[in-house]
Amino acid sequence: MSLLEGYPLNTFWGYLTDGYFQNADDVKAHAFQDSRTGAGDVKFIDQNGDGRLTVGKGSPEDPGDLVLLGTDQPRFTFGLNLSFQWKGLDFSAFIQGVGKRNFLPNGEALQPLSQSWKQPLAIHRDYWTPENPNAAFPRPFLQGAFRYLPSDKWIMNGQYARLKNIQIGYTLPANLKKVKLSRARIFVTGQDLFTVSQLGIFDNYFNPEQRSGVKTTIHFSALPRWA
Repeated sequence: MSLLEGYPLNTFWGYLTDGYFQNADDVKAHAFQDSRTGAGDVKFIDQNGDGRLTVGKGSPEDPGDLVLLGTDQPRFTFGLNLSFQWKGLDFSAFIQGVGKRNFLPNGEALQPLSQSWKQPLAIHRDYWTPENPNAAFPRPFLQGAFRYLPSDKWIMNGQYARLKNIQIGYTLPANLKKVKLSRARIFVTGQDLFTVSQLGIFDNYFNPEQRSGVKTTIHFSALPRWA
């Protein structure tokens, strides 16, 4: 994220992508990205046509192959309070969300093999192979951060709506003199019970309320086995 005059706070600059390299000839015909690049890696677009992937001078005047990918500033935030009472029953709920936001976790949170001792997530089963050319993730590669550069592939839709709080209660009848109570109410409440988000396969791994650049909590169940 960056802070630049004339641009929204926390803007994302990164690369546009064009799927994956499908074979060695595809890599050779494309602009140079990294000496380790091979079939199954993310194909970044050479915006300025100089034959290599660069950030130029890292400025809006000379961004190299970088393009503006949006901002993580929440737009169209909303909240909705619901409540009603009927006889002794009462109900209240609060729904909160964001209508538009870009979300970008850090590369270490996205890649399954950033370090040899880190366990991959269950979603990392969907990785590139010649038989699975449109997978969610590139080919397995230990410490392969060069495939997880900020880009439109990893920018996520941070739009969401969440049931933040719900409470159901019942107020007992006023005649409680036998137990020396003037009023009593029984209730149950819950927090963050339900979320609708646009994070796709990352829905259970990232919290849309978190700031960008966050890491995810590792889930140790249903881990993939690399082919």
